[in-house]
Order: sequence, then C-alpha cells, then structure tokens
Amino acid sequence: MSRKLLYLLGILLTILIGTILHWLLNCNCGQQSGKAMSQTSGEVIVAVPEGQTGQAPAVMPDTSGQSKLLKFREIYNTSPLVLYFATGKNETILTAEEQQRIAEIADYMKNVPNSVISITGHSDITGNRERNNLLAMERARFAGARLVERGVPENRTELASRGPDEPAADNGTPEGRALNRRTVILIK
Repeated sequence: MSRKLLYLLGILLTILIGTILHWLLNCNCGQQSGKAMSQTSGEVIVAVPEGQTGQAPAVMPDTSGQSKLLKFREIYNTSPLVLYFATGKNETILTAEEQQRIAEIADYMKNVPNSVISITGHSDITGNRERNNLLAMERARFAGARLVERGVPENRTELASRGPDEPAADNGTPEGRALNRRTVILIK
C-alpha cells in the first residue's frame, strides 16, 4: 500500500510542478522577476518577450543609459556641488573641478529632459539681514548663469535664497562664516 501511495504522490507532485512551470512561462512573471533582478544587482536588466507563447522572456542588459543617469543623480545629490564666496561677494572664480562638475550637471540636464536644478544661495551673519538675503540670491543667480552658459535652459533652474537662516557651520568663527557663504546645487 505504501508503494502505491508513493507512486500517487509522485504523480501529483509532477502535475503540480508542471502546472506551476506552465503558469510561470505563460504569464508576465518572467518580466517581473527581471525587474526584481535589476533591483538587487548593480546592473539594470530589462525583460524582453521572445514573441512565442509559452517561452520564457530573454533577459538583456539596459543599453539605454537610463540606469547610469539615475545613478549619477543619486551619487551627485549625496555630495552636491557647493560654491563658496568671499565676504560680501556674489561671484567667485571656479576651480577646474567645479567647472567639470558644472559640465557634468549640464550634460545630465541635456539627457534628462524633465530634470530641474535647485540652486540655493546662503550667507553668513555679517551685515544686515536684508542685504544677506539679497546677496544669497545673487550667489544663486551666479551659479545658475554658469549652468545656462553650459546649455541648461533657464526655466529648468530653480533659484532660492536662504540668507543666513541655514548655516552649515558656526557663524562665531571666521572659518564657520566662510563655510556659510555658499551656493548649493542639487538635481531634483
């Protein structure tokens, strides 16, 4: 009796496995698993149907470059470009590294048509508050103009002034005030 029972269980297990495999091959589950694979590894994978019913979709690497652009934005925003200014100044001489980063941002903007840049100007507490707010906005305009020079449409830049309200360092020291006179550029 146990031999017959094992035989029947084997048949039932075969039917069950066959049904599951048939269901997986005929649904979009292969595409879903391709998406899941792309989220777990560093490389994006796109599932492409073969066109014949009953066959699993082929998995191919993303050649569109979109994953590279998304990764650039993510990495860039964790360490955004920050331009520093002298006391009372709304312009600065850009280093070669700063110019390179502005070029990279402009290139990103050209390749991602709906992207927007957020440029926020800041100041230290030296002088009066109204002047500091205006100075911070002028610093944001300076940074925006560098991006526009590189081909970024002006309507895709958002300028803001925080004046002395969001210090990055202690305004009680010359070093801290120097760190507060800045413009921060982020990709939205």
